[in-house]
Amino acid sequence: MSYKGEEELREKAQSFIQTLLQVGIAIEPHPAMFRDYMVKIAVKGAGFISIYYSPKQKSFSLKLHELRDTQLIPQIEGHWHNNGIVSGTPESPSCEGYQAYVDGSWIDGLVGYGAVILCQNQEIKRLWGSVEQDVEQRQVVGELQATMQVLDWCEKNGILDVEIFYDYEGIQKWATGEWRAKNNATQHYQQKVQASLVKVTWQKVKSHSGVRWNDIVDELAKQGALVQSRAVSPVGDPMSTLVQKSQDFVAFLTSQNIEAEYTQVYNEQYARIIIERGIFDLYNTRKHPMSPHIHNFQDTLLQKHIENLWQQFHLGIVEESREHLTSRFEEVEYYFSVLAPYRHLAFDFSVLASALDRVIDHDGGIKLPADSYDELELIFLRVRAEQ
Repeated sequence: MSYKGEEELREKAQSFIQTLLQVGIAIEPHPAMFRDYMVKIAVKGAGFISIYYSPKQKSFSLKLHELRDTQLIPQIEGHWHNNGIVSGTPESPSCEGYQAYVDGSWIDGLVGYGAVILCQNQEIKRLWGSVEQDVEQRQVVGELQATMQVLDWCEKNGILDVEIFYDYEGIQKWATGEWRAKNNATQHYQQKVQASLVKVTWQKVKSHSGVRWNDIVDELAKQGALVQSRAVSPVGDPMSTLVQKSQDFVAFLTSQNIEAEYTQVYNEQYARIIIERGIFDLYNTRKHPMSPHIHNFQDTLLQKHIENLWQQFHLGIVEESREHLTSRFEEVEYYFSVLAPYRHLAFDFSVLASALDRVIDHDGGIKLPADSYDELELIFLRVRAEQ
């Protein structure tokens, strides 16, 4: 039995496997599993790499959510985006004009940065990571770092002109001196940009405006913050984090005119919140980080409302951020982007499932898997391929 897109995926997988083997990454020499529009590659002792194929766009995408060794992620992503480039030469092909999108992210007190470099609208490099410094300005510091990373990459590869797209006006105004740099972060940034040999053309874009590359760097920045979170959390800290998160959620519910009371942590696994006529248990264990279990609600509408409020609180999703969406597909893509950092966690993806359900042409009665990001993504790929 052959799967949809298997021929294209097999060729792509074999090419990528050879690339990874050549650089010393321990990969099984043959694809591990095929499904419609998807193939898995086994990384020895570290999980799986997934490659997806979109027949409509005739393009491939790489997913690393099943890779347990997060230290391999930047290396594998780098070889994926630079596949076929000879080591020791500039990472970028000949190009008349380079572009870069930059962004930063702030999650639970930690900051990440993300950037994508393009050559004639073709992606050639991704840059992302955490920011190890004063984070008073939250995600702005991440966006500053992303811009400096782009300039470093350009200098390393002999690129003298680049067009940088950003969504916070200070990125340009600190660089040009229109705004006075008042702290260490902005002063360092201003000095770095003004001393660079790279000529920058600045372009401001509206955040969460449906621009594909801007959404991608937003996701990369979130990954950077989340990687730092895993790296800096000391043993025993998950419980104090759990208590603080629970108390903050109670305050958030109160602001929404919902009566809630935090009680205590049970069995060093979950915190209990009593919400009017139901119970909200928030787990924070190795297998179930920040995962809610909502039960004993007689009012199902209230329970659904609490689920949506938790997602808004935990991810920072607000309805206003969707006003820019011009199509149903863009709404689904927006939620895929926002929820991507949580795809490997035990999480409720019902808001994504509801958005996807609205773009599927069926007669009803089909229940989408609200607990699996990957299955929802596979369904979405099929829907897009059939359009």
